[in-house]
Amino acid sequence: MAALDWRHTGRFAAAAFLMDFASGMLLVPLPYLALKLGADSMQLGVLGAARGCTYMVACFLVALVVDRWNRKAPIACGATVAAAAMVVMGLAREPWHLYAFIMLWAAALAFFWPSVLAWIGDSHPAPHLARATAVVNVSWSIGIMAGGVAGGCLFQAAPVVVGRLLGAGGAGAGGVQRTAWVLSFAASAVPAVLAAGVLLVGVPRGRAAPVPPTAASPRPGSRRGLIAAWIGNIGTCSLLGVLENVFPKLGETPELGIKAGLFGVLMASLALGRTFVFAAGLGRGAWVRDWRVVGVLQLAAAALIASVAATSAFWWLLIVFAGVGVAAGAAYYMALYRSLEGEGSRGFKSGLHEASLLGGVLLGALGGGYVGKVWHMRAPYPTLGVLCVLLLAGQVALNTWSDRAGARG
Repeated sequence: MAALDWRHTGRFAAAAFLMDFASGMLLVPLPYLALKLGADSMQLGVLGAARGCTYMVACFLVALVVDRWNRKAPIACGATVAAAAMVVMGLAREPWHLYAFIMLWAAALAFFWPSVLAWIGDSHPAPHLARATAVVNVSWSIGIMAGGVAGGCLFQAAPVVVGRLLGAGGAGAGGVQRTAWVLSFAASAVPAVLAAGVLLVGVPRGRAAPVPPTAASPRPGSRRGLIAAWIGNIGTCSLLGVLENVFPKLGETPELGIKAGLFGVLMASLALGRTFVFAAGLGRGAWVRDWRVVGVLQLAAAALIASVAATSAFWWLLIVFAGVGVAAGAAYYMALYRSLEGEGSRGFKSGLHEASLLGGVLLGALGGGYVGKVWHMRAPYPTLGVLCVLLLAGQVALNTWSDRAGARG
């Protein structure tokens, strides 16, 4: 098994943990703030779609030029703007304010993440790449899990704490609540700034400059396999999109009674399932990169999410979220590995990889929000389960075609 330079890889892992800890602190309370501002299920879907669409489009645009830049410049710019967007998020007074702030945040991350991922590929030799990506994936997944729990609890507890601190001064309930929102979201900016600092202070070795594209011919069928992996990202992330953005509306019904704190626990369950898959890549995790195994996991996740239409048991929802996390983690790991394993244009491929993720979130959030408003709050879940199966059929066709081309080549 190839030995990693842990000091070098650890910098990337620390940055990934910190940035997604910040993201978890932001994204878990975000739909609950939108609900307090009067948003319905469709508006929650639009909020998630605004994030997904902005990130997807920005990643496409950044992918065209990122390999011409030093890796550090977009990392610094992206982290700074993302942190600023987090600080102002709690100042929102209408749902459309949140749309503007989350789009700014998503656009900023489109500069940060493709550059970080491409730099990982640039600075790790092929024998180390699978383990290095696994380490970084475990780090960001644990980060978003811990950040989600912290963000949900902070958002729920902040009004009580601020009320006790400001109550003696005669602050009204509205002023206390607004102050609590500002502090809750501003807190998420701190780890985002630290994430950039970890890398900008200096990575011990490896190029900050991008690796130029090579003239080597790709493996026969590899492009079809790469497209199939990105479709897998879209399918699994559509499930994430509806759970992250639309489920809180269902959760707040008296039948379920799930507030921000418990929603953070559900999101932690999702992240735990995803982290399990990433941890498998640290050892003999070749199965994580086998499209057949990834396909079976997607099929199981589609069945699990469809069951949300008929359950109100919190313990079963924990299983659903965890199962979706496992499938999303496997699809992500395989797609990222396929994006980085080939020489050249890693920034471009990383940008498309990231765009496929939030393209799926866009699909799940906007589509799920629309179905929930027009039909029933439980209708989005079986609908997206069916969509995931249809996208899986396309992946099977492309991967089979790719394998046959590779065998002939």
